[in-house]
Amino acid sequence: MPAGPPGGGGQGGGRHDGQPGHRRPRLRVRAIYEDADAGTVVVLWDGAGVTVTGATYANTYAWFLTFRDGKVVDATAFFDSIAFNDLWRIDVDAVEGAVEP
Repeated sequence: MPAGPPGGGGQGGGRHDGQPGHRRPRLRVRAIYEDADAGTVVVLWDGAGVTVTGATYANTYAWFLTFRDGKVVDATAFFDSIAFNDLWRIDVDAVEGAVEP
């Protein structure tokens, strides 16, 4: 069963993705728990990056994934919703020189 956060897991290390001033987010998997009989995987991971305003965004996530026939059929994610909401409130159009994703 596959397990891990998007981007392949591990440490992103802030590698450059080719966009000026744009860095990939860093990911660190803390723990992976698997219940093979139930087809369930729980992944606890941290993600961090820099917004278009230069502010740091960091969050800790817990993903509960249910697999059937090698595919995710159900997923639930927990995270710090206040930090996440602050990230989504950034008005990219108002930031001069912002890099489009």
